[in-house]
Amino acid sequence: MTTEERLEKLERELSRARRHNRWLLAGAALCLGIGGLVWAFGPDTVVAQLDATAPSEVRASRLVIEDEDGTTRALLEATKGGTTLRLSDENGTLRIGLGAFGDGPALGLYDERGTVIWSAP
Repeated sequence: MTTEERLEKLERELSRARRHNRWLLAGAALCLGIGGLVWAFGPDTVVAQLDATAPSEVRASRLVIEDEDGTTRALLEATKGGTTLRLSDENGTLRIGLGAFGDGPALGLYDERGTVIWSAP
């Protein structure tokens, strides 16, 4: 490798490092800005939540948890047949299933297509 080739390689690496540092600096500034906003506007919200009376008990036969896109990510359900917990990925595909039934427990692990890759009774 010639001296010119080595210098070109070093210049490319330096340029890449400078670009990386600019992104890191921008990210740090963004985090500081968000932290400042949370500090400035957050305490009132926290105090309001502490003053609120929380229910001592919540009753439901079905609990659905969705992500910000409305995709069901978790489902906890109790029926006469048993209780199940289903966890899905970002596409809504079932990835983990856990159940407690009259004839025993069940656990299933699924791949990205929803195909069983491991299960226990």
